[in-house]
Amino acid sequence: MHNSIRGGTFHAPVVQADTAHVTVTARPPTIAGLPPVTSAFTGRDQDLAELRALLAPDGPSTVTVTGLGGIGKTTLALAAGHALLGEGHYSAALFVDLRGYDETPVEAGQALDTLLRALGVPAEHIPPERESRATLYRARLEQHGGGVLVIADNASAADQVRPLQPPPATRHRLLVTSRETLPGLGARLHRLGVLDAEAAVTLLDTAVRAARPADGRVAIDAEGGRRTARLCGHLPLALRLAAAQLILDQHLGAAELADDLAGGTGRLDLLHDGETGIRLTLDRSYRRLTPAQAELFRFLPVCVGSDVSTEAGAALIGRTVRETRPLFAQLVGAALIEQSPSKGRWYLHDLVRLYALEQLGKDPELGARGLSRLTEYYVTTAHAANRRAASSPGRSDAGPFPERAAALAWLDRERANMVAMILGLAEVGIHRGVARLSPVVVPGLIHGGRADLAIAVTEAALRAADSMGTSDVEAEVWNNHGISLGLASRCEEAAEAHRRALAVARSRRDREGETIALLNLGERLRVMGRLDEALEFLERACVLCEECDDRFCQAMAWESTGSALRALDRNDEAARAQGQARGIFRALGVERADARWLRAPDTTRAAAVWIHT
Repeated sequence: MHNSIRGGTFHAPVVQADTAHVTVTARPPTIAGLPPVTSAFTGRDQDLAELRALLAPDGPSTVTVTGLGGIGKTTLALAAGHALLGEGHYSAALFVDLRGYDETPVEAGQALDTLLRALGVPAEHIPPERESRATLYRARLEQHGGGVLVIADNASAADQVRPLQPPPATRHRLLVTSRETLPGLGARLHRLGVLDAEAAVTLLDTAVRAARPADGRVAIDAEGGRRTARLCGHLPLALRLAAAQLILDQHLGAAELADDLAGGTGRLDLLHDGETGIRLTLDRSYRRLTPAQAELFRFLPVCVGSDVSTEAGAALIGRTVRETRPLFAQLVGAALIEQSPSKGRWYLHDLVRLYALEQLGKDPELGARGLSRLTEYYVTTAHAANRRAASSPGRSDAGPFPERAAALAWLDRERANMVAMILGLAEVGIHRGVARLSPVVVPGLIHGGRADLAIAVTEAALRAADSMGTSDVEAEVWNNHGISLGLASRCEEAAEAHRRALAVARSRRDREGETIALLNLGERLRVMGRLDEALEFLERACVLCEECDDRFCQAMAWESTGSALRALDRNDEAARAQGQARGIFRALGVERADARWLRAPDTTRAAAVWIHT
């Protein structure tokens, strides 16, 4: 059988030339010329359908599949190519590996030379200049009767593939795979994400069975398989490398492999098969970053939460938000980070985080500086947000949160990250950071009803205070710990915590701390039904509040005192006490319903006071 394209003769449906493959469809169409799709290809039905639709005759002339290294871009592109050839949408397909992240990437002129040879142009007829080759390449495509699908794999720059773009208004299409977004190419983008949990386990199982079809270790230990897949971040390359460990060691169970992978940064050592690995893949992307991009990337693991805001990233590297935002976007473009669905937020894949942490660990002082800057950002901003949240809803403010709603929204967005940071600081023994950050975080946890997190944070803060031997916020932490325990219905422990707060405040002549401890201890005892004891502390709190001119706490103390008196059937006294409270609340412009959240706007202390309904 002979098939001809003008300028060359093919003695079979397939001709190969170095890094290029060409398939010419006969009837029925053949797809033998493209590299095969791995047997472990799974979980990409929607991506495959979308890509095939983009490559339809009425679609864009150039499509780029982007995503993290090892996420399966090449496999998806090949699967799409095979499917489209098989259905007769194209009469030929060419595949060229541009090796964009090797030390010597394939230049556009080299790629054109390879593709021209595959299209049947004799070597002696290929011009030396790149532009001349591009002109000849487009002419050969135009002379081709059917549509040609060109797959340019592993590109790292638009200049590598721009000369490979087909002539406009033709049936020919260029499909590019790249870790870079390549905005200058003018292509339609398809961003590829990680696999879902079920598909990741399936890939792991399939990759193991490809070596030994009867090997059901992943299927037998379903939980171990899920853990392994999760620790691989559902990344196809990592899953195949994990499968290689199971193939090499026939007695290694999926659960044992998961235990090995759970060893933090050692995970990157395991995810390597001697030829390729996650660290090597990420090295190739990291080396291409500018110094400013690399600095931001290295610092990102300092943010231990699920994502990071642009503002926090700016604080990390000591730059302005305006300078930092483009750096985040460029890291997304390099497929090293992802953009969160929430505006102005970004996140790292788990394995990329481990890699970035390794880079940061090469300079411990650098990490310490970033941590210090981030702690300062959170303390300062959370304090401002707490103060704004404590103000009257209608009041305007010239600070970072002109509107109270913006302050509350910021606290909601960042609370989980601040909790994660406190617990992380506690784990590595950075006690001063815990002591500084916990008081501005706990009130929101308390008022949000998150007793579990509030207890964890206050326990960490108490350990930090004990390790430092002294802490200016120790009374405050005991008070917040007591409120947190009370939310969890651990009433006796809560009362004891408030007694500790009272003792610490008195020993340090901290009148404001003593006031809050008296109020919270009295309120806790009232809820426990120990009314006479409660009144003793509440009445003292009323007096001390007046002496300290703490009007907000005074109103709260009168409110709680009135509740205790009413429970004792001392109704006239209760009415007078609660009347006092209402008068002060009105003077402060605070509704009684807000009092469970608000703290006096003129105080610098971030402690909470709590009145039960």
